[in-house]
Amino acid sequence: NNVAHPGGAKAAAAGQGIAFEDIKIPVSNFGVAAASLNPENIINLIGHYRHDEHRSPYASHLYDKPKEVLDAEQAKYIE
Repeated sequence: NNVAHPGGAKAAAAGQGIAFEDIKIPVSNFGVAAASLNPENIINLIGHYRHDEHRSPYASHLYDKPKEVLDAEQAKYIE
């Protein structure tokens, strides 16, 4: 929940979002591994993924293009 944005602040005030979910911390099978993950790190990682324009479908530059443009690009790619 990005409380700096109106949508995130509204969700946080309503107790909604990843920060309010039951976050499961994975445990390493390697005995001497440092336990460096915590809920805040996982929330941050998910937030970065959702806003990464290269990896995330949520922040894709393709959403700014009309369907006709995407269809034309796909047809050109297939040729």
